[in-house]
Amino acid sequence: MMKFINRDEELNFLERKYASKEAELIILYGRRRIGKTELIFNFIKNKKAIYFLGRLESRAETLKRFNNTLMEFFKDMELARRPLRSWDEIFDYLGEKIKNKLVVIFDEFPFIVEKFPEIVSILQDKWDSKLRKTNAYFVRFINRNDGKARTLLQIPALR
Repeated sequence: MMKFINRDEELNFLERKYASKEAELIILYGRRRIGKTELIFNFIKNKKAIYFLGRLESRAETLKRFNNTLMEFFKDMELARRPLRSWDEIFDYLGEKIKNKLVVIFDEFPFIVEKFPEIVSILQDKWDSKLRKTNAYFVRFINRNDGKARTLLQIPALR
């Protein structure tokens, strides 16, 4: 297991945002292999969280895995019979289901954007129209050299 050190400032930032009365959309970025994922795993200890890792796989497989993640988290077997078919449906579903504070994490977000370039504008739309009114706390990971997602959403990033 990786030793976790010198991240008090970053953890305090995430905890302050988590304690906020409003929904939060955080973009965590930095060079590869500097501990972003470990930071988040430490942060979500003892918190309700959905963690989703972007991978090099087909669009269909990505949606299937996210459906399975939601089905398991919310114990919603209806998703086995009628899976969500798009990011619009997924973010609408989350908007309906999030009642209490919930952390939603997209790790390796650029892999998802590569297959679904529309996800950035869909998330922005759903955030503005629905998710920001919930107890959602979204965290997306991008690499320092991949500023495209950060720039499109115009959200200050955690360094």
